[in-house]
Amino acid sequence: MDKLKLFFLLFLPLQLLGQDFPVSASFAHSNIVWDGTKLTFATTPAGNVAIPARSQGVLFQWGSLVAISPAALSGTDATYTAGQYPQGHIIYSPTGVYDYKWADIPFVNDTIDHITGFDARAGTGDICQYISAQGWVDGNWRLPTIHEYIRLLAEQPGVSYGGDFTSTLVTSGKPASNHYGYYQVPAGQELASGLRFPAGGYRKYYNGVADAVGKFGYVWSGSGYSGGDRYYIFVCGRRGV
Repeated sequence: MDKLKLFFLLFLPLQLLGQDFPVSASFAHSNIVWDGTKLTFATTPAGNVAIPARSQGVLFQWGSLVAISPAALSGTDATYTAGQYPQGHIIYSPTGVYDYKWADIPFVNDTIDHITGFDARAGTGDICQYISAQGWVDGNWRLPTIHEYIRLLAEQPGVSYGGDFTSTLVTSGKPASNHYGYYQVPAGQELASGLRFPAGGYRKYYNGVADAVGKFGYVWSGSGYSGGDRYYIFVCGRRGV
């Protein structure tokens, strides 16, 4: 599993841990988007009115707090461009730096079992905990562990939606909301609980080029393992971890 791929995220609230409940009840209901003033996501089904469940979301490296646009700046050019949107692809950076080259975007590069906490000055840590700490959503949220994802998939039968999972390669740069993560991905997986995992594509770890929107996607967990690799869910026409 590659260290530097950018994937979209789903979330788990801290306050429900340890209780006897279906794990699906603790997941949020959208990926992270930029609403024009802050990073946020739908914490309940009612929140899908403003942030639909099929939203692609902005992208993050594992353990990074720097939000990156999944869309092309012009035409169908999928190449990453340094700079703050609309001149570049960085949507939000807590460090105040927006001209990161692809290889310089901060992320957690340690061999750890799970991301805990965050360091806003360094631009690293659990993005869900960071958003919670800013008061941008209600409640306390964090990245799920890989074991919680496994439990979720064991509890919840799921079906694919959106047809043939045909790649659109890269999200169009128009309208601007596509850069903020609001693009409605046509294909993905829906669980019995109503949770949706869009096939949101990714940016390649070695050069940042966007690819595979509508064909497949990845969802980060907060869990790492030996060698500095990280666990994730692969979203395609069949469910899988």
